[in-house]
Amino acid sequence: MERPRPILFHFEQIDDTFEDLSVETLRTERERLTQPLLSRAGIVDLNRAFNVVYPSLSPKTKDAIGTYPNIDRKYLGIFLYALTDRTLEALGEKEHQKDPFHNIHTHSIYPITEGGLISQIAHSFLFDRLFNVRQLGPSTVYPIPTDHTRGEHSIFVTVDMVRTIQTLVNTQPYILAQTLRRDFQKGKIDVDSKNDEEIFEMATDLAVAMGMLHDIATPAGGDTFKFLLGLHEERDVTWMFSEEGRKALGKNVDEVVEILRSRGFDEHHLSYILRCIKGESDTVLGNLISTTGDELDVDRRGYTLLDSQVSGLLDREIPDPLLPEPMLNESLDLTMMALFIINYPISQELMQIYPQYAHPPTNSLNTSEDYRLNSEGKLVCARPDKLAWIAALRIWNIGSNYAGPMMLGLE
Repeated sequence: MERPRPILFHFEQIDDTFEDLSVETLRTERERLTQPLLSRAGIVDLNRAFNVVYPSLSPKTKDAIGTYPNIDRKYLGIFLYALTDRTLEALGEKEHQKDPFHNIHTHSIYPITEGGLISQIAHSFLFDRLFNVRQLGPSTVYPIPTDHTRGEHSIFVTVDMVRTIQTLVNTQPYILAQTLRRDFQKGKIDVDSKNDEEIFEMATDLAVAMGMLHDIATPAGGDTFKFLLGLHEERDVTWMFSEEGRKALGKNVDEVVEILRSRGFDEHHLSYILRCIKGESDTVLGNLISTTGDELDVDRRGYTLLDSQVSGLLDREIPDPLLPEPMLNESLDLTMMALFIINYPISQELMQIYPQYAHPPTNSLNTSEDYRLNSEGKLVCARPDKLAWIAALRIWNIGSNYAGPMMLGLE
């Protein structure tokens, strides 16, 4: 079965007024549009905006968009572009400023705003370099088709980390606050003078720093050169922020350090960030970015989903109101996923019966909002079926490039 590549648009060339998409409607529902920690990081949740405006859309617009799996993806892309503009206007925000070659909009339903911590780090020289480092290899087609960059991947991971923290604050604020206080005290980070809200804000800033910096030392040529030269980005990022590295790299590292200091970070915070990135911290944030156990962390989940999206295994994200209820809240059919991944000839006939599995949207498998803390403060995923799908995708991707597990960070 031929898998279509995601459609790419030059939105600046599109002229569609969408008269039934009202800025005033969005403005009056401002509280429903925002979540404090996402806003702090500089993330807008278009899922919420879509839920606000969708009931008031004209039948003509709804019919033009369609419902899954019969979505007009080009029209939906145009609509989401217009929704982004009008949501940002309603919130009094600006989208992150970038040149046309640097795509920061890796989550089609989670755009980044100018001025948030994600945007501040993305503007730095060290991070900007990652927009020129391909995700897996030296080109967009080798070792497998992946035309995205480490910069895009890092933003994708960062958004998902913040979404998990925001979800835990919404669902388990007490146990999260107690667990974070214990975690930060282990890292010699001051928590005694902070209330729970300030603890959550600091956790968000730390998560953004980890997500944005975890691949900052990836060499040109991506995983191909890292594999061939025996480099290790988690180890090398520690050197970059050491006294020796800061002397060698000078103002480029100092620029990032100053951004972190503007959020109240000191050497203890930086040390904690680096330990989490290296997989040496058995804490909530540490296990999110680089697990000390067997769980698929946000980094591995992130590049599996994004690699699969850009190579055509998965579709781009589609707002939740357009997806069928079983795809959102029920256990996903692993047999169908196995057939989809290995692409047996019989799967082509089965896809006619189960079209929702033919090209599933990336967000239908994303577990970022499915995590909870158990009684011991450990992260537990409430949707292991999604993790199984992601694992199947990882196996497919591993089998599709010459370096196998080494290429995809399974060392």
